[in-house]
Amino acid sequence: MPCRLMVITFLVCAAPPVALTQDYSTSIVGTDFDLITDSDPSCFESLTFDRLDKRAEMPDKTRDGLFRPAYVFLSKYSDATQLRVFVDARFGDKDTAFNEAMRYAERLGKLPTALRGGIRRLVIHKSDQETTAFSDLGLIVVYSANATKRIADNDLEETLFHESVHASWDGKYAKSERWKRAQFADGAFATVYAKRKPELEDLAESALFAFAVIHHPERLPREDLRKIKKAIPNRILFIESLLPATKPLIFKADPVAFCDVNLSRTGTAKDIIANTLRRHYQLNESQIADCLENLGEEMIVATARKLNLDEKEFRKQVEKLKHVNCEHTNR
Repeated sequence: MPCRLMVITFLVCAAPPVALTQDYSTSIVGTDFDLITDSDPSCFESLTFDRLDKRAEMPDKTRDGLFRPAYVFLSKYSDATQLRVFVDARFGDKDTAFNEAMRYAERLGKLPTALRGGIRRLVIHKSDQETTAFSDLGLIVVYSANATKRIADNDLEETLFHESVHASWDGKYAKSERWKRAQFADGAFATVYAKRKPELEDLAESALFAFAVIHHPERLPREDLRKIKKAIPNRILFIESLLPATKPLIFKADPVAFCDVNLSRTGTAKDIIANTLRRHYQLNESQIADCLENLGEEMIVATARKLNLDEKEFRKQVEKLKHVNCEHTNR
């Protein structure tokens, strides 16, 4: 997420920026608007320790390599949603990791079911790096020092909302024709960040403003509310179709089935990589056997390099087939 600045604007094609009433960063999560408050109810139910995973999948901006030790917890919510929380083992011990995980688990319970239901994993690291998300994995990655700053600024709930849009909705809607038509019809953007990255950030930026307009208009100053409605009316209607004003934000979701498929286990990783090479890349059994022979620990990286495949795309295809042999329905 971008740094906090002191200017708030709406960009309307070639028209001059329209100033809002509060100091404002280029992104909505840097505003002084408290759109999700401390007193908002949370449907968080429980956080339980699962295991110490010595080779958990832990994407991290600050270090190379994917696998590292992590304390793993299961966070459950009263609407039948649940997600796994992976806390970097560098936090020290299980109790410290639990307390760190709790900072997010309860706040995630304030999100609409339609958003939280798409989050599979939350990964927590130390450092002050900005939060990020992976739409193809249902994954949010947060950094503890940065989260502490956001709590002090009353921004953490808004940050989690923003990243949950990436994790849950980007894959379905960010490139959809219906969303593109709404963007074109509006002509304006809610934030500078959205205008700079319309395909990547506009949905997440607009969704949080739209959520406030639809469900908590009293939390926006009257003049700002008017300008937001004028700037992105079609995108507000799009978000209202996902978070209707006439329906509760928290509702009973279909139960989520979890399994123990873990790419850090050599045998499991080989099976899934073999499935991916067979089904997506149409390699024959001889080619697969030759490829998987004598691979080291970073099997996905090694396989991609050995076959000269795009690593990001290959990892995406592996993830798609990760649960191909599971009994539950892959989300």
